[in-house]
Amino acid sequence: MRSAIFLTLTLLGLSCVLPVNAQTNSGTWVTTGSLNTGRGGHTATLLNDGLVLVVGGSDGGGNDLASADLYNPATGMFAATGNLNALRLWHSATALPNGMVLVVGGYHVDGGNAVPVNTAELYDPVAGTFTNTGSLVAPARFLSTATLLASGKVLIAGGSDRDGNSLSSAELYDPASGTFTSTGSMNSQRQFHAATLLNNSKVLVTGGFDSSGNVLSSAELYDSTAGTFTTISAMNVTRFTHTSTLLNSGQVLIAGGYDLSFATLTSAELYDPVAGTFTLTGSLSAGRSSPTVTLLNNGQVLFVGGIDLGVSVADAELYDPTAGTFAAIANPTTARYIQTATLLNNGTVLVAGGVTATGSTLSSAEIYTPLPSISSLSPTSGPVGTTVTLTGTNFGPTQGSSTITFNGTAAVPTLWNTSGILVPVPNGATSGLIVITVNRSQASLNFQVLDLSLAN
Repeated sequence: MRSAIFLTLTLLGLSCVLPVNAQTNSGTWVTTGSLNTGRGGHTATLLNDGLVLVVGGSDGGGNDLASADLYNPATGMFAATGNLNALRLWHSATALPNGMVLVVGGYHVDGGNAVPVNTAELYDPVAGTFTNTGSLVAPARFLSTATLLASGKVLIAGGSDRDGNSLSSAELYDPASGTFTSTGSMNSQRQFHAATLLNNSKVLVTGGFDSSGNVLSSAELYDSTAGTFTTISAMNVTRFTHTSTLLNSGQVLIAGGYDLSFATLTSAELYDPVAGTFTLTGSLSAGRSSPTVTLLNNGQVLFVGGIDLGVSVADAELYDPTAGTFAAIANPTTARYIQTATLLNNGTVLVAGGVTATGSTLSSAEIYTPLPSISSLSPTSGPVGTTVTLTGTNFGPTQGSSTITFNGTAAVPTLWNTSGILVPVPNGATSGLIVITVNRSQASLNFQVLDLSLAN
């Protein structure tokens, strides 16, 4: 099993299968500027100034990278910034409260072998440079999780040592001292696991596999006050390389991954911190391991790409926490996996880099724009020519379907096109259209009722 996993991690050429799922048209994809270097196995971190720091990875040609790029959403362009002090891929990158970014561990390939990196460094957005900080307590670890705690410290847990053995140890990075110190160990050895900070400040750790190759359904909670891990109720499904996402409800969505037979999973479940239990929820439209997952401003969760038994998954889908269901959406402009996805301050998602179906790394990037979320109309009725205030988020010309309420009646679907929004509006009539012009950069704007055509 370990050799199969490293086959994936070393970015070897994989084939690509386009999905055949029915799609719901929910948001759009457009290309943006390209990275200065094609890369996979990298990290992307949103900075306090709204720029995105892309770090390390591999170029797919046997060259691991120390370079870094900055993406500017205002210009849609990437620019080179300072280099790492060590070659790294499959490392972690954590935005600290002081605005710095902590880059920890990872590995680089030397002579065909994965050589773990036990050092860490800090990126200073003001200076645009990386400087070394304390080294890990563990002699070496990669594929560990990094979780920013409420205290501002960072919990580094589990992962693999240089021999591929799973680790149960954990340690804390303290930004004030710039050092790592040991903390309590997990109750199970884990790599390819997931860790998520809960609203109660505890950290949920799920799944992964141990040094004996056992895939785990077990879960535990880290208490930063006590510095200890406690085993809790297990998941319904054994899984590794799965995703773990904190929802606006405080629950955690666990989805996908591999099982013991290395088959990808479509199953998903919810962890409820109050009840302390896992409950199955709707299933993914496609089995996928290691997709990028992004919690959108509207509370939905965007899944992009991933791996299915050595085959790249080229589609995307949304999880709706209200309905508890997944739905396939329009495909990204480029089929890619081992990419990064970053929620930008304007509510869009930057997807960058990754690997093609043939194993070549990508320098291209694209932007996903969710459908607008309309919260209110004021006034809610009026004759032709009435100026109405529309409030919400993610406005802009796009393709898709949505719902809107006008005059107290829901009208579905709305049709989005390049000139604006065509909205079926009851307004006491059997049918009709209002043309609304919008601007994505505004959260509140005016539109004018230009025409109303009633059906006979």
